[in-house]
Amino acid sequence: MRIQRVLFLLRLLYICAFNVHAGTLYVDRNHPVASDTNAGGEAFPWKSTVHAAEVARAGDTVLIKAGIYQDGDVTVANSGAPGREIIFADYQGHERQAVIRDLDRTRYRTQYPARIPTIAVR
Repeated sequence: MRIQRVLFLLRLLYICAFNVHAGTLYVDRNHPVASDTNAGGEAFPWKSTVHAAEVARAGDTVLIKAGIYQDGDVTVANSGAPGREIIFADYQGHERQAVIRDLDRTRYRTQYPARIPTIAVR
């Protein structure tokens, strides 16, 4: 009986360890309580795409709402995994309304901002 309980707890711990961050996260710079200190939920979204890229983990989907994001270089800090990519997409109803502009435009030699399509990080 005790061994079964221990095995059950170990399985539960294993499942939780790999699914802790797997979920839907939100970036909305126009939300009145948006902050990179929030949890990233829809009611308390993050403010910057840079923070989302630093925090997102395998299996996460980051939905970006309409706005112009001039946060700096967006570098995805973590890798996805087979079947558990990190997805960056625009929020439904906000398609092609999220714009990321590089603060150092000379580096990319372009005057056109990047619009957010759906991007998968593997």
